[in-house]
Amino acid sequence: MNNVTEILYEDELIKLEFTTQQDILLVAPQNQSKFGVSEIRKAFMSTVACTREHDIKRLLLDFSRNIIEMNEAEYKNVIAQLTVGLMPTHIKKVARIATSDTLRELKVEATYDAIRKAVELPLEFRNFPSTAEAMEWLLMPSE
Repeated sequence: MNNVTEILYEDELIKLEFTTQQDILLVAPQNQSKFGVSEIRKAFMSTVACTREHDIKRLLLDFSRNIIEMNEAEYKNVIAQLTVGLMPTHIKKVARIATSDTLRELKVEATYDAIRKAVELPLEFRNFPSTAEAMEWLLMPSE
């Protein structure tokens, strides 16, 4: 099966690439740079807008090679904004490629746990060490 990809959005920060047959939106940075709060917020706002416009069901976030320069409160805020933005969409699964930065991964887990305790999420979220594993999970039927 030949998978057709289409770039739905692209700017100096990110590229949003859609695999049409698999219904997966891949969100990845354009280069390996440092991202601050404003860059991440812009990337996430573009992601939410794209999922709404194209009725996307599966999302793959890969910022694993980038440095995120935010304190814990800023990080929680932008992740909460992404989550709230995705809630009214048709997204069913969100996969994230993990980094080798243990501190960053602990922040991600703590933030996700806090959001999950505060709000019932209409989607599944998981971290993966590789794109291949994330894609495999995204393509499995929802639980």
